[in-house]
Amino acid sequence: FTDGDTYTYKVERTDFFKGVAASPEVFHYTYTIRNSKSNFEHERVYTASSRDQQIETYNSNNFQTKIAYAQYGCTMTEGQDGPGFTLKVGNQWDSRYSSQCTKDVTYPSEFHSTGSITTKETIKTEAGDFSAYKAEKSREQKNQSFTSLLKSSCWYDEKTAMMVACDETYRTTGIDGKTLEHNLKTMLIGINVKNHATKALTPAVYAGEWQVSFSGTLQGWCDVKISTN
Repeated sequence: FTDGDTYTYKVERTDFFKGVAASPEVFHYTYTIRNSKSNFEHERVYTASSRDQQIETYNSNNFQTKIAYAQYGCTMTEGQDGPGFTLKVGNQWDSRYSSQCTKDVTYPSEFHSTGSITTKETIKTEAGDFSAYKAEKSREQKNQSFTSLLKSSCWYDEKTAMMVACDETYRTTGIDGKTLEHNLKTMLIGINVKNHATKALTPAVYAGEWQVSFSGTLQGWCDVKISTN
């Protein structure tokens, strides 16, 4: 990782109501790497199209240990929720961990994540073709308000171990017994990374609502909205 590297993703979310799919919702986000260390510990600045940001902290095994967003933050105990940085077909994980958040959320939560790397293949994305490892994962989350089960197939870039494509399905059952299901299809659409053979710049990095200020004799400001459509 190098500070300043960016990865931009497009996400298509489909909600299901009694087995019937609603129209997909499309949104984008960008990860910007900062505070990277030689042991691969790093932070990712997650910037959504709304320009909302959160800071995610990852350890040397590529496991998310902290999230900081606006008025709240979450901390995870040590665990594993993906293939890490050692990408090899046949690698597996079986990990239990928990999270504790600070405000207005239904935590603490208990997690049980299992998975394995099943194959290495070339995956086509809007940002280009990547030699990637495919990981199949199942993760259960439980807390006082709901139980959620995630099933996913994700592909991780051989060079950076960053996700380049993912297909995730969540089934969440509340304490009232009602179950909701949604699917997320995530694809890398832009990459600007030092020392990487693939580079794809995209205006989606700048999508969202901005405020531009002017100084000097033309002091003032104006609102700007950049759309990905």
